Amino acid sequence: MFLVRWVSRLPWKIIYTLSDLLFFIAYYLLQYRKDVVKNNLMLAFPEKSQQERNIIAKQFYRNLCDVILEIIKTLTISVEELNERIRVANPELLEEYLQSNQSVIVMTGHLGNWEWIPQVLKPMFPQYSFCPVYKQLSDAFSNNLMLQIRSRFGIEPILKEHTLREVAKRRKAGQVFCLGLVADQSPAKHELEFKTNFFNIPTYFYTGGEKLARQTGFPVLYAVVQRLKRGCYVLEFEKLQPSLQSSNQIIKTYVDLLEKSIKKQPADWLWSHKRWKFSY
Repeated sequence: MFLVRWVSRLPWKIIYTLSDLLFFIAYYLLQYRKDVVKNNLMLAFPEKSQQERNIIAKQFYRNLCDVILEIIKTLTISVEELNERIRVANPELLEEYLQSNQSVIVMTGHLGNWEWIPQVLKPMFPQYSFCPVYKQLSDAFSNNLMLQIRSRFGIEPILKEHTLREVAKRRKAGQVFCLGLVADQSPAKHELEFKTNFFNIPTYFYTGGEKLARQTGFPVLYAVVQRLKRGCYVLEFEKLQPSLQSSNQIIKTYVDLLEKSIKKQPADWLWSHKRWKFSY
């Protein structure tokens, strides 16, 4: 942990030099999950040439290494530094709910630096609780490190398995909070409940956000982090207001928005994940 904390205190110029080195190792030497990335891009963008997909893949590895080092930097980053790196385009969409004593569900995906979403929002709205839902990592060191990072500035991460219990407890206490869900990854085999088209591929998605919204009546916002340049992002919200009369309409709307966001910045999504392993 000492070494990681030491790295997090390095100047940004050195952070990105380390990222360049990590990219060289991951892309050229280890060829980390290259077959997975190649297959995912071929499935998602069959209309693109192999050369175009290769360009996206190479830039994806560069971006991913940047995000990894930025996440480590978050361990000791100041609010002022963070605000220089990520800007919130329309915080009023979230603020109008919170100031009306209305808790909110924020759904996002693994785009840009998704880990910075609660970190930039909590200092803006310090009187409210921000609770990103996370999955426990199998490696104890990595899990403890990410928990420390995700708890910066008074953020209150919630273990995925405790979500329903925590939501019920906070509602009973009259707490106004923002529940964050990164909902774009493949569900576990026992959670394959709902499938919809994603890049024209029948794809399983988590339904937890939909169920929570229906049970609680909480409004849902879609959040996307767009990379402006290296190390600089903008966070933007969009209201998710589909009819609750239609089954799984919240998830369908979320998937449509997510796909549009990925097509806008394809090198920024997490292509190394085996997203379509249950689709065939």
